[in-house]
Amino acid sequence: MRSTVSARVRSQGDGAAPRLHTGAHSPLSCGLRGDWGEPLRRSRARLPGTGHATPRLTPWLALVLMLSVWACTKNLSDADLLSHASRPFDKKAMVGKHVVLGKHRGASVVADYPCADLCPNNTVRVIHYDVAGESDCARVGGLPRTLWVPEGDGNVPRIFCLPTVLADVLDKKKT
Repeated sequence: MRSTVSARVRSQGDGAAPRLHTGAHSPLSCGLRGDWGEPLRRSRARLPGTGHATPRLTPWLALVLMLSVWACTKNLSDADLLSHASRPFDKKAMVGKHVVLGKHRGASVVADYPCADLCPNNTVRVIHYDVAGESDCARVGGLPRTLWVPEGDGNVPRIFCLPTVLADVLDKKKT
């Protein structure tokens, strides 16, 4: 769109110095004009492809969204964790993902899908508590275990806080 940018000068018929036009549609009052001389209006942003204005996020709406996410967090049982751990997964689709599964005994449980070198064939699933350190692991009732995960061109040991039911299964596999 072309717009008029230069300020129009009005002269008074009495020989006084010319003054700048500062009316409602002057360039100085942001009254820019379009191709056909119509004033350009400022309006709320519109959703692309629709004539609908974008919704505004109000504090009440934000609170409702946060509460609905909190209420929809799934509480996981030991059986749910075992079931999820024993299910096959699509290695190609899950490469590098971090998925929140829900809460187990009040602590957040996540599944990480690390991969390196020969992806997606080397993708592994690690289900663990989402905690900062070993002291937090003990607080939520988890057991710290060292697991070998793909990184770079090989595998490296990483310590994860596993739910006890999964740590017991892992310990049985090692023996």
